[in-house]
Amino acid sequence: MIITEEQAKSKWCPMARVHSKTNTSSYNKYPDSDTELPSVPVPDQARCIASDCMMWRWHPDYRQDGYCGLAEVPK
Repeated sequence: MIITEEQAKSKWCPMARVHSKTNTSSYNKYPDSDTELPSVPVPDQARCIASDCMMWRWHPDYRQDGYCGLAEVPK
């Protein structure tokens, strides 16, 4: 998905982990089904940092837009 940096900064980074309140594991998303609701905000420490990240890639045709390098390469 090609998005602006501002849009990316509201998304959950695929490398970020949060600690579970119910066990000793860490997860990429909230593990409890009642906290996976869209109304639960992404914690600041789990947000994408866009172009400040080494995995961020700029779209070759649209310099103002980009994507996570872990995502499928856009066509």
